[in-house]
Amino acid sequence: MRVLLSTVLLFSLLLQTPLQAAEQIVSDDGREVQLNADGSWEYKSTDRFATTADGRRVRLSADGQWAYTGEKSAAGQKVVSDQKYIDEQSLDIVLSDVVIETVKGKKAPGSKNPRKKTRSVFYLTVNLDKSAEADLSATLNTRDFTVEDTDGRNYPVTAVEPDLVSIKPAGEAQITVYADGSPHWWTTKSMTVTVNKTVFASNKAISLSRPLAEAKKKQSDSFE
Repeated sequence: MRVLLSTVLLFSLLLQTPLQAAEQIVSDDGREVQLNADGSWEYKSTDRFATTADGRRVRLSADGQWAYTGEKSAAGQKVVSDQKYIDEQSLDIVLSDVVIETVKGKKAPGSKNPRKKTRSVFYLTVNLDKSAEADLSATLNTRDFTVEDTDGRNYPVTAVEPDLVSIKPAGEAQITVYADGSPHWWTTKSMTVTVNKTVFASNKAISLSRPLAEAKKKQSDSFE
């Protein structure tokens, strides 16, 4: 009788306990997700979220627009090796890609293997915040960029495209930096391209790094 009474009391308490309210979270891929009390879940919107290098949260809308949420990442400042935020110019600079290109030439006399020429290509994306008060223009020269790797090797910068970038608020520009030579795949850990501080009037030079393991390889008949 006591066992039955205890079971009835426990069942009554469970009925009186309210179900846990739905919880809003952000998934690892940056999308808003609602966790329902019944064990189900659903996406709340098609927007995604990201964190800038200085820890600010950004909402990325499906229509291609973006805006700061006014929040800071719970983890504090996020250290991203291939992304830099320049507060004084409201600029966000990302090292989008690194490609190691190889061109096979003719065989040298007495050699079984053809000669090879290589170059390292860095693709940078520059975004200007929509809160910027004016357009940003910058003239680019090879002397404004330097390239090095973790083995201490320096690579001469041979070309930069375009010669001039002009970015409107909420706009972006693509910059391609070409450097002669390539790293040693078996020893080099990463490569770094550095932008002189005078290019975007920043307080210091901007260094963007990428692990060599993430670099792409490309075989070509000639360098375009």
